[in-house]
Amino acid sequence: MIPDDQQADAGRRIDRIIAAKARLNSFVSIPLNLLAKKKRRSGKTNINQCLAELVDLLAPIAIYFKVKLDLDLTDQYTDINGSEALIDGICLNLIMNSINAFQRNEFAQADRRIRIATTYDGSTVSVSVTDNAGGIDGLELADIWLPGVTTTPEGTGFGLTIVRDSVHDLGGSVRATALTDFGGAEFVVALPPMRELFK
Repeated sequence: MIPDDQQADAGRRIDRIIAAKARLNSFVSIPLNLLAKKKRRSGKTNINQCLAELVDLLAPIAIYFKVKLDLDLTDQYTDINGSEALIDGICLNLIMNSINAFQRNEFAQADRRIRIATTYDGSTVSVSVTDNAGGIDGLELADIWLPGVTTTPEGTGFGLTIVRDSVHDLGGSVRATALTDFGGAEFVVALPPMRELFK
């Protein structure tokens, strides 16, 4: 029904609608995914699998904000004792903080990247989330963990508090670096591996 000379314009509009639908589905899927009963069960949880699934879930959002999510997963041991929901909540908060950091008016970055990596050193499973969004500024590093502290106008200031408390619930630790050589902030979550619990 669309005239031939308007087909290309109509195609672009339809593509935008399809992309918006994918983003909306992604936003709706995140809380439903985190609340799934199987994800809330505590037990043996593979960090690499959680991260791969979360990055797939966030792909439409990352594309919309023109952010490249680089996943660098170790082939070493990454099983911990905990729930997938806790791991998802920790990593989701860190990734969304990075995406929000790119939205600051005073900082422009054409090549927006978030690097998500896992490592295992024999005694600790670590997850690092590093971006090139200019780093943490306007706040003391120790204050970022406090409830209600935020530099995002629409932010609640509870994301990093949730991260800190969730990591603590898993028996781990979390540290932040305000600015790295990569060009932004880095968060490293260190967790005890499942096998350590049985020694």
